[in-house]
Amino acid sequence: MNGVSEKGSIAICVSGVVGAGKTALVRELGRRIPNASILYFDAYQQDCKWFPGFEGEQNPALKWLESGADWDDYVDARTFLEDLRLLKKGTAVTMPLAPDIDTENLRVEPAKVLLVECHFGRDLKGMDELIDYSIHVNTPLDVALCRCINRAESSGQAISGFAARYVKRFGHQLNGRLQLVAKTADFELDGLLDVQKMADLAMTEIGKTYSLL
Repeated sequence: MNGVSEKGSIAICVSGVVGAGKTALVRELGRRIPNASILYFDAYQQDCKWFPGFEGEQNPALKWLESGADWDDYVDARTFLEDLRLLKKGTAVTMPLAPDIDTENLRVEPAKVLLVECHFGRDLKGMDELIDYSIHVNTPLDVALCRCINRAESSGQAISGFAARYVKRFGHQLNGRLQLVAKTADFELDGLLDVQKMADLAMTEIGKTYSLL
């Protein structure tokens, strides 16, 4: 059983659709693992370049879906990837923006275990070489949508048209692509389970390969 990876720390990625329960799971794992830090992809969204392969299109998201939903044409996440690379080398980083995360937690310190919250898992170009273990949270889209609406309402955000945009964004092409994300994972979790049960299962499965405690 390995204590750390050959690269110095264990990077565990949690993937899943928006509203799957990724953030809740990585936070619970962070509470359970003594020497762990969390890196959130959501904190880098404003630094990402979206639909780089469809610049100039009137509706780049729709064109991307129609073209086959290739992640390489969906997002250029080089800042996020570079910060993950630095953490694995032992250098602290500062996340540029972290919605729903306390300001003091924007700085991420190197740790034995790096918990990485990212929708795309190993399917994002450049991630496979940085991730040691991948967990996919499989949550039905209708449940994920309800969670997103509840989250928006609780934070005072307008939800007019939210459902229509969500359905359009997560069309059958994107849903199919997310199934490929699941296939690249080492372990798949039922997103309908409560977070405590998901964390129990994740700790058990990861523990078969790596020593976390």
